[in-house]
Amino acid sequence: MPVVERQDLDQLNAILSVKVERADYAKDVKAQMKEAQKKANMKGFRAGKAPLSIVEKMYGKSIVFDAVNKVVNQELNDYLDAISETKNILGQPLPIADDEANFDFRPKKANDYTFRFKLGFAPEFELKGYDKEAKFTSYNIDVTEEALDKEVENLKNQFGERTNPTEDIQAKDVLKLNLKELDGEAIKEGGIENTTSVAVDLLAEELQANVLTMKAGASFNVNIKDLDSKMDQAKAGTLLLGLEDNSAPYGENYVATIEEVTRQETSEINDEFIAKAFPGNEDIKTVEDIRAYMKGDIVKYYTDQADKLLFAQMQRDLLEKNEFDLPDAFLKEWIVASDENATVESAEAQYPSFKQGLKWSHIQSKIADKSGVKVEENEVENAIREEISNYFASSGLGAFGDNSMMDGMVEKFMKDREHVNRTAERIINDKILVAAKEEVTLEMVDVNQEEFNDIIKKYNEEFAQSNKSADEELTETVEELVEDAVVEEATEE
Repeated sequence: MPVVERQDLDQLNAILSVKVERADYAKDVKAQMKEAQKKANMKGFRAGKAPLSIVEKMYGKSIVFDAVNKVVNQELNDYLDAISETKNILGQPLPIADDEANFDFRPKKANDYTFRFKLGFAPEFELKGYDKEAKFTSYNIDVTEEALDKEVENLKNQFGERTNPTEDIQAKDVLKLNLKELDGEAIKEGGIENTTSVAVDLLAEELQANVLTMKAGASFNVNIKDLDSKMDQAKAGTLLLGLEDNSAPYGENYVATIEEVTRQETSEINDEFIAKAFPGNEDIKTVEDIRAYMKGDIVKYYTDQADKLLFAQMQRDLLEKNEFDLPDAFLKEWIVASDENATVESAEAQYPSFKQGLKWSHIQSKIADKSGVKVEENEVENAIREEISNYFASSGLGAFGDNSMMDGMVEKFMKDREHVNRTAERIINDKILVAAKEEVTLEMVDVNQEEFNDIIKKYNEEFAQSNKSADEELTETVEELVEDAVVEEATEE
């Protein structure tokens, strides 16, 4: 019978030996040889009648290897399952490469084998920082009347009509400009020419004041840098001049002709506006109803953002308070072995963030065990179903009415293990946050939207240069918070 022995090098690393005797795989080899003989189609012999000696010579090594490998894998899996309750195994066992050169799988030479594998273990640790002594700030975001006024105006602009005025230009207009490169005061022969669109309120201050006195058809000389005060100038060549490569040379001075002015008119609040802005919502009939509905939406949005920030702060704090070692050398080797595109150099480069992510995974498991948090398969399926429905609703495609089509899409997503794992991770993080609010001490602070956006930016700036966790949810949380803040700020301008 096969024998599995473990030699612990330390608390995090071990060598596993699997000893296989000839008797453990000989029967399987014999059966596979006969099967190969039946299927063999060799010149000079009837189908299935080739001599066994020739079959052995042609296929013997691979048959012996497969039979031995089958026994070894079974023994490995059984052993790892048996110790999984007492040992937290990381990655997969790594065969010791030096041993492989000594193996001879020719049928006549096949005998007893000993295969050795490297094992990595996660350490045992006591969870710290997950109790009433741990204090965090949570934010209540106050939606002011002024903020609601801006949101209502934005909605009125969103559902207003677009017009092309010819007699004046306003700060919120968008201009369609024809640009021709200048050589001194004259148009450059063979120079760059392109048509692009620019927002009046993004023009450089002096240029904007000048343009506001013009109308469609007017021309003016301009330095390309003044057409968008917030643009990365390294991208001006492709975004404003239509060049294929940002490294392509171009001149700075152009004559710009206003070919068209586009204005987003403000819609009046009436029954038609309400039907467009809130389709299917019969409870909204007045301006007061609109404001109440929008306030609820804004509060929910900012509550979600506050929860994301709280989770990111808690996650970072727990990572700092729960320091423990991992089998670094083993894990780097495992990264290279498990990813065909990885190299020793790339594994070394990505390891700090990978290690942080792995640490969080173990801390997360401790929290889940303590709080009784778990994720069921039906929860993942329901979350994916909701995700699909929300996508169709937000895309303006309406409700997803075909149940069979919905079921088919859900089934497809459920077969995508990466998507399922991400969804499960999101669910368990949501549950952990709910549980954590009861376990730790929260200081509630009231802030307005602008103050909260500043808090998010400051948080991101503080940790921008530090090593973030490789855990996808943590990284995405911080990035989403900043993006949301920028979007919100841009919307309010």
